[in-house]
Amino acid sequence: LMLTFAVALLMGTAVYFRIWARQSDDPSFTADDREELRRQFEHANLEAMDESAEWRMKYDTELAKNRDLQDELLKVGSIACILP
Repeated sequence: LMLTFAVALLMGTAVYFRIWARQSDDPSFTADDREELRRQFEHANLEAMDESAEWRMKYDTELAKNRDLQDELLKVGSIACILP
């Protein structure tokens, strides 16, 4: 897990420095280009957050179903222990 995090951090840093180098070296990279790039990053970030929220909602739904089934099994098990 830590290795994956470290790799992701290094890749993010590399992308940041590449964009920074392009902005500082390329005079044709205008303010409009920077704004468009910022909008693209913001859009991608919002999509990722939406997908994360969707998966979290699915997880919560399945967890609730699992808890209900487990409670039902415990009730059935306790009734089975009482009956001869």
